[in-house]
Amino acid sequence: MNRFLNLAVFIIASVLILASCKKDEEKPKVFSVTPSSLLNMVVGDKEQLRAEPVIETYTWESTAPGVATVSAGLVEAVSAGDAIIKVTCGKTVKEVPVKVASLIPITGINLSKTSLELYLGDANVTITTTLLPTNNNVKDATLEWVSSDETVVTVTNGGEIRIIGIGTAKVTVSLKSDPNIKAEIDVTVNYAAVILDLDAFEEYSAVINWWDELWAGGEGPVPINCDHAKVNLYEGGEIEIPALSQADIAKVYNRDFMDYDAATGKLIFTGKSGEWDVFYSEKYQYIWINKMDAESPDYWWMMGMGIFSAPTWSEDMVNIEGWGDSDIRQKAFMKPIGDGKFQAHVYLSNEVMYTYFRFSIFSNVANEGKISDISLNGDIIGIKADKNEENNTCEIRSTDDGDFVPGYFCVVYDTTDDTMDFKRLSD
Repeated sequence: MNRFLNLAVFIIASVLILASCKKDEEKPKVFSVTPSSLLNMVVGDKEQLRAEPVIETYTWESTAPGVATVSAGLVEAVSAGDAIIKVTCGKTVKEVPVKVASLIPITGINLSKTSLELYLGDANVTITTTLLPTNNNVKDATLEWVSSDETVVTVTNGGEIRIIGIGTAKVTVSLKSDPNIKAEIDVTVNYAAVILDLDAFEEYSAVINWWDELWAGGEGPVPINCDHAKVNLYEGGEIEIPALSQADIAKVYNRDFMDYDAATGKLIFTGKSGEWDVFYSEKYQYIWINKMDAESPDYWWMMGMGIFSAPTWSEDMVNIEGWGDSDIRQKAFMKPIGDGKFQAHVYLSNEVMYTYFRFSIFSNVANEGKISDISLNGDIIGIKADKNEENNTCEIRSTDDGDFVPGYFCVVYDTTDDTMDFKRLSD
C-alpha cells in the first residue's frame, strides 16, 4: 500500500515540475544590448556590441551580411548601405540599426603657417591644422608633431611651437596611421633686433700722439666728430637705426661687420655675438665697429696715415699724421673671415701731408706687435711693401712714381703666408 502511495506522489511531483519548466521556457527573456542606438560606421570599421546578463546564450544575426557582418557581437562594416543586427535570447529579439558609409580617406594636411621667422624671446606659436578633404570620415585622425632640431624649437602634440635657441629647424606634422600624409613648417629663430639709439651715444674724444698734437696745434684729447656707445650685438641679428633713413643707412653701414639688403632694408650684424664698441659720425657718414681691447690672433689692426675707415675720403685727414692710439677714423679693425684670413674695408689716399699713404699691421690698438714682412697681391698698382731690415718692420705705402690712384679697397691679410690682397671697389 505504502509503495503505491509513494509512487503516486513521485509521479504527481514530476508532472508539476515539468509544467513549471515549460512555463519558464515560454516566459520572455529580459536583457540589454550596448550600444543600442544607430551605429554610424565606415567601411573597414569594427564595433563590439555587448549583451547582458552574460549568463544567457545569445544569437547574433545581420539582415544584410554584404553591408555589415556580426560574430559574437563584433560588427564589421563591409560596404556602404544599411543593415540591422538582431540579437536573440529565447524568444526575445532586439535590433541595432547600422548605417555604413564609404571611406573618405585623409589625403593631406593644410597648415595655418608653412614658414615662421621668430625671435628669441617671442611668445609660443600654435599652428592650426585642417585635414583634407574636409569631408573625410576617418575616425582615428591622430596627428604627430616633431622638430628636426630641439635646440632651436620644440613642438607639442597640439602644434604649439616653443622657442629654445637661435637657428633653423623643420617642424613636421604627420598622420599617425599613415606617416606619408604630412606637412612641414620651416622655422628660423634669430636674435631680436638691436636698436641703435644714436641720441644715447656719447661724444668720443681721441687720445692723440705728439704728431697729431703738432699738426692739430693742441694737446690732449681732441674731438674727432664721432659718438660712441658699447652695444651688445648678435651674430646674424638685425640692427635697427630709427634716427636714419634707409638712404642714410645705405651710406653709413659698416662694410666689414654688417650686411645691408637694399630690397628689404634689413641691416644684419655679421660679427661674433658679444659687446662691441660702436662709433657713429654724422659728419663722416659712417659707423665704425670694433673692440678697442681686442688683440691678435683674434683680430688685427691696420694703422697709419692716408688710411680712412669710411667709403669716402675726408679732407680732415689730409693734415693728420694718423698714428694716434684712439683715433678710430684712421684705423681699420680687421675681421676674421676664416682660414687665417682677416678683412677690412679702407679708403687709401696719397693726397696727405707726406704725399703718400702708409700703414702697418699691428696686433693691438696700442701699435704693438708690428708685422715684419708682407707680400702684396691684387689691385696693387702704385702700392708697395716697404720693409725695414734694420728695425725688422714692414709698412704698406703708395709708391713715389705717382701711379697710385686714391680709392676704396677691400684688404685681406692672410696670416698663414703673410700676404695681403687688395681689391679696389671704387675710386
